[in-house]
Amino acid sequence: MAENKSTVKEYTLSVDEFNRPKEFTDLDALAVLIIRLFLLKPGTLTNNPECGIGLYENYSHITEDDLGEFNEVASDQLTRYIGNKVQYIECNAAFIPGDKHTLIINVNLQKQKLSFAFDKANLTLSYIKDN
Repeated sequence: MAENKSTVKEYTLSVDEFNRPKEFTDLDALAVLIIRLFLLKPGTLTNNPECGIGLYENYSHITEDDLGEFNEVASDQLTRYIGNKVQYIECNAAFIPGDKHTLIINVNLQKQKLSFAFDKANLTLSYIKDN
């Protein structure tokens, strides 16, 4: 009998080569969910107004002094809204040494780590995928 493995799936508005919604699985799906949570402005979802970090609205001017609060808020949000997919989540963000415009956000999930880069100057958030 085959073992039933739980797979996380997430879809985007873009389409694949067969004109179907683009599908992400496992770590890539978690990365999509995490990016959405970072970008979601709190209060946007009327049925869950506390959901969201609001990276652009609340942290576009983040400094070294704000990192403790940011890590705490992000860890709480990730645990609350992504925690049903994985058991352990922790966020640890830090600026690239010598660069006060690029924040590297490491999200530890059980035994895996996802990394994201937040460029404050251009207001972009990107997933840094390990190959």
